Amino acid sequence: MLCASLEQLLKVEEVAYNDIKLHTLVNLVPDPNGGFKFELEVEVAIQGVDQTTQETFIKTAEQFFPVSKAIVNNVDITFI
Repeated sequence: MLCASLEQLLKVEEVAYNDIKLHTLVNLVPDPNGGFKFELEVEVAIQGVDQTTQETFIKTAEQFFPVSKAIVNNVDITFI
């Protein structure tokens, strides 16, 4: 779904790109408040755009992405 969000944002802004590569690692880690919680490490590459454009669209997509909205303050997400 993050990939689809990125594609939609790039399309709306008419930004040309070659491909989007996405890899997600999900970790179950101890929660300091007791029990466990999920941590996500998301590696994203928008091929065919410069680094600044890539970072801007990834940050925007994180806010636009429906799953990010659902898990805000519950899951730590790191984009690498």
